[in-house]
Formats: sequence, C-alpha cells, structure tokens
Amino acid sequence: MALGSGTSGGTLAPLLTIGGATGAIMGSLVLSIFPDSGISISMAALIGMSSMFAGASRAYLTSITFALEATMQSHALLPLLGACTASYLVSFFLMENTIMTEKIARRGIYTPDSYEPDILSSTSISKVLKKDLLALSEENTIQELKTFFAANPPSENNFLVVDDSGSYRGSISLASIYNENQYPDSLVSSLMNTELPFVSSDDKLAKAVSLMADKGVEYLPVLSSNEENVVIGLLTYKDILTAYKLQLRESVERGTNLSLSRQRRKILLRGRRIMNMNKIRIDKNP
Repeated sequence: MALGSGTSGGTLAPLLTIGGATGAIMGSLVLSIFPDSGISISMAALIGMSSMFAGASRAYLTSITFALEATMQSHALLPLLGACTASYLVSFFLMENTIMTEKIARRGIYTPDSYEPDILSSTSISKVLKKDLLALSEENTIQELKTFFAANPPSENNFLVVDDSGSYRGSISLASIYNENQYPDSLVSSLMNTELPFVSSDDKLAKAVSLMADKGVEYLPVLSSNEENVVIGLLTYKDILTAYKLQLRESVERGTNLSLSRQRRKILLRGRRIMNMNKIRIDKNP
C-alpha cells in the first residue's frame, strides 16, 4: 500500500499506513458496539497513526507534533497525548530496540539510545590519579633501595625518579633495581630511563592511552599543570581500566542501554506495590 501510493516503502510510510488503518478499524468497532459514543473515524485514524509511530520509533514529541502540524487539528492534542504516551510506555517496557535500530541490533551491533562523549576523552587524568606516590631520589644507591624495600615491600613495579627539588628526572623499574649485574653502590641516576613520555594532570585519559600504545609502555609519569616539571603521580594502565569500568557502571545505572535495565524493573516493582497498596486500602474500606 505504501509503495502503491507513490510514497516510501521503508519505515515511515508503512508505519503511518498501518497505524491509521488500525485506528480506523478500532474506531469502527467501538462505534458498532457503542453507536452513541461520538467517535470520529478520521480522528481515530489520526490517533492510531501517531501512536503507532510513537511506539515503533519512540519519537514521542515528534509523533504528536507531526500529527498536529499535518492536520492543524488542535482539539486532537489531548487524545494524541494519551495515546502516544501509552504507546511509548508499552514500547519502552516490552521492546529492546526500536524499528530504527532493530536490524543492526540483530547483526550484533550495539545501538545506544543516547550519545555521549567518549569516556576516555571526557575524563581528566587528575580524577583517577593516585595521591600516594613513592618517588625515588636520583642520589639513592641500589643497596639503599634494596634495604628500604626489604623493610617496606613495594606494591608497584615501576617508580619515578626526582631530584632534590622534586622535579622529574626519569623512571626505574623494580627489575632493574634487583638485577644481579648491578653494583650495590650504583646510583639510580645511572640506571633510570629518561626517554619515557609524560603527561600533564590536565590531560585526558585518551591522550595517555595513545601515548602508551605508541611507545609500548604500561605507565606514564604525571606532571603538575601548575608547576613546571614537578611530578605528582604515576598513571598505569590498571588505573585507566579501573576508571573506565567505573564510568561504564555509572552509565548502566543511569539506564543508557536498550535492555530491560535495573531501573525499569524498579519502576515495574514500584508500580505493583502502589497497586497492591491501593487494593489493600479499597479492601479495608467498608
């Protein structure tokens, strides 16, 4: 019918055709049962057309505005609001995808219902940076570090090296410190890596990930954005993964997926509780 009328046979025209026909049929059935109901077939077709589009595409306000602008029937606003709201709620609770995203969802492609900036591009390094930093002095010897680590077992495998003023000088790994070929009196400055790239505390996590991938490293020194060459922390790939996991969890809790999430279940349970409470109150009334 959509193709025969000369319009598009894709999504919009068939939806409007099916919705309008369904509304007209339902209006005719109601008139046959209740002849004095005063239902207009044309109004029933308009409401069916708009509500079908609102439920299938979840374009709630667009469906109502489209119907009003196409017909210029302002008195249809209240029926349109009621029908489109009911259709949208049914679609929201029972359908995982809209008609716009159903095809690509069946191919295994994730189709979010809201679009936000990339988590790594919107999160600054200062938000995920650990405050407790163990920095080594470039004047320390290998034996001094071994003695210190024997009394205080380290939790990290890499350490930053600073001078007496706290300025960043380089980095050194735990494997280099415990290398059997190193002399106990060797200074840290002779073993540290000075070619490691660094990031600023105001930079985004996306920049840190890009540097780690390009240089093939698992950690980056973080320098202060306010003071020149002053190191304030060490950023590892584990910190980035932890921050990414927390951000994803917050997104899921806000309901930014198309599945029946925990919030929708809460809404359903809350609605059932309210209905049960009302039922109890009715039963208690004499």
